[in-house]
This record gives sequence, structure tokens and C-alpha cells, in this order.
Amino acid sequence: MTLAPTKNKGRVRLTSCVSLSDKKIKEIVSYALKQQGFKGGAEILVCFTGDGAMRKLNRLYLGQDSPTDVLAFDFSRGKENIHADIVISTETCVTNSRVFKTSLDYEAYLYIAHGILHILGYNDFTLGQRKRMNAMSANLLERLGIQQ
Repeated sequence: MTLAPTKNKGRVRLTSCVSLSDKKIKEIVSYALKQQGFKGGAEILVCFTGDGAMRKLNRLYLGQDSPTDVLAFDFSRGKENIHADIVISTETCVTNSRVFKTSLDYEAYLYIAHGILHILGYNDFTLGQRKRMNAMSANLLERLGIQQ
């Protein structure tokens, strides 16, 4: 099974088992920005990679020598427009979907929502922050009708 994403007719394929809708990704991003009161423009690139590359990024930017599920990088120069990247580990997505008994697509959409919250300034360094962000991410998907 390959974990590298492929592009196919408006869908992003993570594995042989799941492909994500471009439309739904845009819907998640737009809804999250609107719910948080953001009114400017946004250019957000969602990237998929494996645990090896994610570990390197996590070590380089956060000093953590381990892979993680999602990282967000905000390159914005001001508050009017967002220019950012969200990087998601497909391997962690697969693992966590098994651990938490969620679908692969739900888990990936959850990481996208989580990444948007990071871009909007939310952090998850403490247990309380992590619980809040996890609840906000799940709530966002629930409001959009995206089920586990």
C-alpha cells in the first residue's frame, strides 16, 4: 500500500483506501475561517507526507524528535490575508484512525481543521489547550456533517 498522495479528478488520494474531496477540504477551511471571524483572503496549501519527513519538520521547527499528525506554517505578512501550509502525516493518519476507530477520511479532515486552528493562533502545548483544540476540530467537522 502506498501512502503518497495522488491527484485524481478533484480528490486527493492518501492510500488505496481513501481519497479526500477537494470541495470538502475547501469547505472545512472556509467554515473554520468564517467561524473564527476571519474576513480576509486565504491561500492555504495542504501537504501530505510520511512520518520520516514529518519527524524532520517537527525536529527542525518545534525541537521535537518524533513524527506528529499535523504541522501548520503561517507565512502571512499581516492580518488581512492568510498564506500558510498545513502538513499532514499520512502514516500517523492511518495509525490514529485504527487507534481511535475513525475512518481515514475523517481523521485527515480532522487534521486539516486542527491545522487551520493553528494558523488562526490556537496552540496545543498544554493538555488543556490540546483538549480545547481537539474539541473545536471535532465540533467543526460535526457542524459540516462530517462523521467519524
